[in-house]
Amino acid sequence: MVLVAVVLLGGGVDALVTGGVNMAYAARWQGTPGRLTVLLCTEEGFGKTRHTRCEGTFRSDDGKVVDRDAGMSQSLSPGSTLPVQRKASGGYDRVGFAAFSGWLAVAFLGLAMAGTAVLGVSSATARAAFRPAWLTVGGLLAAALLTALVSAVGGAFP
Repeated sequence: MVLVAVVLLGGGVDALVTGGVNMAYAARWQGTPGRLTVLLCTEEGFGKTRHTRCEGTFRSDDGKVVDRDAGMSQSLSPGSTLPVQRKASGGYDRVGFAAFSGWLAVAFLGLAMAGTAVLGVSSATARAAFRPAWLTVGGLLAAALLTALVSAVGGAFP
């Protein structure tokens, strides 16, 4: 039981932090705003690690940053230009409603996982009823699924 709680708590904190940081990029609150013009896309990796990586040129909105070796691990159309946010690490993230909603879903999932870990240990060690708290965790899971759906629908209509 303790191992499961530790894994859930660790995974929940990781998902919450990852979701929060990437939400800031998707909303353009962090990083350098600009546009990525896709030149070519290639398949990388083998088996389950196979993915599409697209490369092109990034130009910041203010014109101060130009990166001719910009790339993203996403399936995009060569020749397309899309708004992105450049991270401090040099990577790039999609921006907009669909991206923000997707990262919000990850953050909600992280909260639900951490809540499950805490309530699981509390329920196992105490005799008290935790029904309202479990309902809150269920609400977080429902919110994660709903925002993931919103992200998917929003991403289908660019």
